[in-house]
Amino acid sequence: MRFTIPAVRVAVSCVLRREHGMSETLIARRLGVAQAAVSKYLSGDYSKKVAGIVNVVVSQKIYTPIVKAILKNSRTEHVHVLVDRVASDTELTSFALSKD
Repeated sequence: MRFTIPAVRVAVSCVLRREHGMSETLIARRLGVAQAAVSKYLSGDYSKKVAGIVNVVVSQKIYTPIVKAILKNSRTEHVHVLVDRVASDTELTSFALSKD
């Protein structure tokens, strides 16, 4: 999950910014991470491995339950659970392990 959690956060941050116009500060607050992390996610400043996983997350729209929870103003703890659940998805972890 070393690569999958950041990849899920990148995908969620990009969707929230692009499709919902959320600020970096608000995205950070809702994800429970630092604003600097969201800035890094949105700038594309991450490894090729994370980028590959982001592509899977985005192409299959598996970020959807997290984005919905954030838009409903769910508690940060609930968002963390959803991020962990999506990041531990068998397909994502298999993809992460296969790309070295």
